[in-house]
Formats: sequence, C-alpha cells, structure tokens
Amino acid sequence: MGMRTFRVRKSSSVPRSDAPQKTAKHSRVKEAVVKGSAGLLLGTVGLTGSVVANQYHPGEVLRPSSTNLAHGYGPQGQAIARAVVDSPGGTVDPEYAVTAGRVSPTFEVGNQAVMEAQAKLIENAQFEVLFQTFGWNDSDNTQTLLDAFKQLEANRRTAADGKPPVQVYIALDDRRGTLDRFRTLFATGKFPLSVPMRAREMVAAEIDALHLDPALVQVHVVSHRHFMFGAQHGKGTLVDRRVFYSTGTNPEFPNGYGQYDLGFTLTGKIVHSAWKDFTFVIHNADSQFTFDDRNWPVEDESQPQVPMIFATRRAQGSPFPNEDNPQTNATVELLTQSQHYSKIITPNLNAKPVVDAILAGARAGKVEQIILSKDFNQAPESAIGQGGPNDAVVQKMYTVATNGHFAQFLQVKWFAHDGRTPEGMGKSSHTKEEFGDGVVMALETKNEDTQSEHSHEIETFVDDRATVAHFESAIFDVQWDKAAPASGSHPENWVKITDP
Repeated sequence: MGMRTFRVRKSSSVPRSDAPQKTAKHSRVKEAVVKGSAGLLLGTVGLTGSVVANQYHPGEVLRPSSTNLAHGYGPQGQAIARAVVDSPGGTVDPEYAVTAGRVSPTFEVGNQAVMEAQAKLIENAQFEVLFQTFGWNDSDNTQTLLDAFKQLEANRRTAADGKPPVQVYIALDDRRGTLDRFRTLFATGKFPLSVPMRAREMVAAEIDALHLDPALVQVHVVSHRHFMFGAQHGKGTLVDRRVFYSTGTNPEFPNGYGQYDLGFTLTGKIVHSAWKDFTFVIHNADSQFTFDDRNWPVEDESQPQVPMIFATRRAQGSPFPNEDNPQTNATVELLTQSQHYSKIITPNLNAKPVVDAILAGARAGKVEQIILSKDFNQAPESAIGQGGPNDAVVQKMYTVATNGHFAQFLQVKWFAHDGRTPEGMGKSSHTKEEFGDGVVMALETKNEDTQSEHSHEIETFVDDRATVAHFESAIFDVQWDKAAPASGSHPENWVKITDP
C-alpha cells in the first residue's frame, strides 16, 4: 500500500471572528498529517488526565480493510476524535476512544421498556454483568432489575454447566447522603439534619434479601461518594463483554412517571471501550475490584462496523465548571464542524461552551434546532454557580440572536406531546442526543449543563450517514414535530434546513 499523504484541516462554516474562542479551553483539535497506514499523530490522554505526546496508530479502527468498516471517518468524525483524545479528564485511553461498532436500529422508549431490556440481558448472562446508574430508589423499575438477578440465578441453575458464578457489579452514585441534603435545601430552603441511608447500603440490603446462591451468582455493589459536585451520572449495562446497552434512564422512577427516555443496544469494538469505562468506575469506587481483559472474546469480523468515538468524563468535585474535557470539546466540535445544521435534544442547556457554539453557528447562518424540557430541574439549575434554568437561558440566547439579526437560525422548542403545551417535570424528555449535518450523532448520558460538567458521563459518537439518518428521523424529527416553540422564537421566520 502506497504512502498517501493528506492534510486534515480544521474546517467550519463559522467565520473566525464569530466562532467560539479556540483556546485550550474548548477546542484542542490540531492539524495532523495522516500517512496511509502509518497512523495519526494525536495527543494521548493518560489515566491521570494529563496530556502527553504520543504516536497513535489507529489502524484497527480507521482502515476499512481491518475491521470491515463501511467507510472511514469523515471530517466531522475526525475532528471529534481529535477533540476527545487530546482533552484531559477521560476514563479510557485513546485506543479505546477511537473505535467502531454497531447500533441496533430498534431502540426502547420509556423507562419501563428500557429497564425490561436491560433485565433481559442480565437474565441471560454467562459470566459477567456490569451495571452503572445515577439514582436507585424503591420503584417497580428497580424491582425489575432485582427480579432479573433472581431469574439469572434460576437460569444458571437450570444450565448446570459447571461454570463459575456470574459476577455482577453495580456502580451507583452516592446521592443518598450529603448531596441529597443540599438538593433538599435548593428545593425547599430547609437543610435536613438527618442523613438518609447511603445508596450502597440500601441496594446491598435489597440484594441480600434475594438470598442468591453464591455458587451461581455473586453481586457486588459499589458507590461513588462525593460531597456535592462530581456525581456518578453514567448509565448502562454491559453483559459478557459482548453487548453494551446505552441509556440515560435511571431505574429510580416508577413506570408511571412518564419521562421520554431511550435505550440503545451496541455491539462490536465499542463494547471494549465501554467495558474500560465501567471497570474504571467500579475500581475507583472500590479498589479491591480489579479486572483483566487479556482473554477478551473473539470479535465477529463478518459483521460490518461503523466508525465510532467513545467520549467520557471523570467526576470532578470542584464547584467551578469543568469546561475542558473530552465530552464538552467533542460536542463543540460537532456543532462547529457541521456546515448546515445541528440538532440537540437534552433536558437542560446552560453549559457556556455549548451555548456559545450554538450561537456562533446560528450567527454564521447554520440552523440550530434544540429541544429542551422547559421546567426540568428548575431549582438545581437556578442555584448559585450554575448556568440557570432553561427558560432564562433561552431568553438570553434569543436576545443575543435578535440583536444580532440571526434569530431565524436559532430554533428552540419545548418538549411537548401536542405542539402547544410544554410537559412538566414528570412527563418531560430526559433523553440526550446530538446530530450534525445528517452524518454524525451522539448517544449520551450527559445533559448540556454545568452540573453535568462536574459528573462522570458516557457518550458514543457515530460517524455513519445511514445510521445517523435513521435515528435522527426516528428520534429528533418525530419529537420536533410535536414540540412547542419557545417564547420569543417566532417560528414563522425560521429558515428551513436544506439537505447537505
């Protein structure tokens, strides 16, 4: 194979004077020279979060001949990949950040369907289950998971194959301690003196009550303890190192709660990337648990995989916004590199780098469509040091856009079912996805807010036009047609999206 050389350049439809400031804060995308199979010169993020120079050879994921990829990364995907590997504060090494995989075209809608899908995966596990979530309260959804552990035990007893017990690891946020006291303070103005039971203690007691046979199933519960900021907000299930179920859903809410939430099934090399994150979280919560991936299951090379980028973010306890991290930088690159339009559906929006990138895109004549949940987490988002509630942020954005004469490109709607009435907290949208120019998308656990900038989060970018077109139409466009225009948006003046 010849040594074909080409230069990858930063490209954006946003004029330099209007673009977000390209300091080390938000965009670490650098020019790089790719020489055929020789590899790509990238900055490498070590597990300490420091950035060191390294010659990174992504042959297994960037060359179609080695992984049956449908195609290589496009300009947006390459920019996002560089932003991820060249940013501090992730949980996985670059070789797992730049990866590939498959996303099932079918997905679950609603917390009940998402929990049942994860339960089915758990029930049929053969040797390992990794599960992480933010909240866990007594509800019919947490009972669904507990029932799955009992069914797993029954299935292993029926198999009678002499295999070692299935190892189950549950990683939780310790939100039942000090953090909840401050949440109560923000919501009610009163600071409770008593500290509720810790999350790990509560869930461990529920597991003990199942009386699982340790010869068949062993469940280990760990929790990420922190004072106020820096939550464990990643979510999902990973089974037998073959399936990664990605979701933004918490099992704490009952089935009747009614939030719009989604769950996705991923396979392929992306599973190894997710496994690295899950085991990082578990080991950090309790160092007695260590993991070995030297005997990783053989990948089925007969099934095509599409380019993906796995972006993570470590929990950070500092009260100050953590704007320089793989996920924020990747989202800014998706917005900046998109030449025609971007679409985001998220519960909250107030992270400054993201807001700035959206405004810069609209100012440059790109359509920016956003679906928000109008009153979601109103009190915490209004707390001192946070970015503000959705309605206030949107009002400020429209003030800037109107004064700058580009409001027709800034298109914001409230999540709704009838096109008129925004849904309240209980029926709001809790899903989080991003789309750019119909060629890249992100499935994520993070909200686009200052609170998530402190939290551990998981985000999977997909760089494949066919895959993105399917999910953009089935998720965002369906909800966009039902959503209610935000006040001050003047949808009669909105510019229509033109096909790239």
